[in-house]
Amino acid sequence: MWSVNRKLCDQANAYWQHNRLKRHHRTALSRTLHLLDLSPHTTRLWFSYPVRKLLRAYPYMWLPYLFAELLRRDPECRQIWQETAKVSAEAPHRLQRWGLLEALSEVAQAEIDAGETPVYKLTWKFRGAAYHEGSTLHYLFERDAMAASRARRAPAGAADAADPMVVAAPVGGEDVTARA
Repeated sequence: MWSVNRKLCDQANAYWQHNRLKRHHRTALSRTLHLLDLSPHTTRLWFSYPVRKLLRAYPYMWLPYLFAELLRRDPECRQIWQETAKVSAEAPHRLQRWGLLEALSEVAQAEIDAGETPVYKLTWKFRGAAYHEGSTLHYLFERDAMAASRARRAPAGAADAADPMVVAAPVGGEDVTARA
């Protein structure tokens, strides 16, 4: 897999270094170029000479499209990728489906507390005023801060028994709280 990462990094660097690309956000050109996003076949056109050099445009999804181009053009990378175990994106999207700003449900709390999902897909598409205490998103963000606060208040060297994810260990005479 290392060679795929290295080649993708090299291609990304070359793409940005050798093309004087401009952002054409919300222009007539961007609305027209959006047609290139309609199928895997047309996304390849984003990397064509006219789009890169004459229009100097790039897609919002440039990295996934560049990865697809690498797999299309490089048999070794394609073979490695085909042999790579696939991981479902269902779990990282669960909190979004349940509503990040909805009241924290028992199901969502159990999901977060289980700690089995290493990353959650969030969103920037809401106003800060919509973020509120008691929401799923608030619990996700504040859970570790609350656990760390409890650990700091606990006797020196004592772990928070209520939260198996938090470990407090004395280091150099100080209590340091870390994620397990």
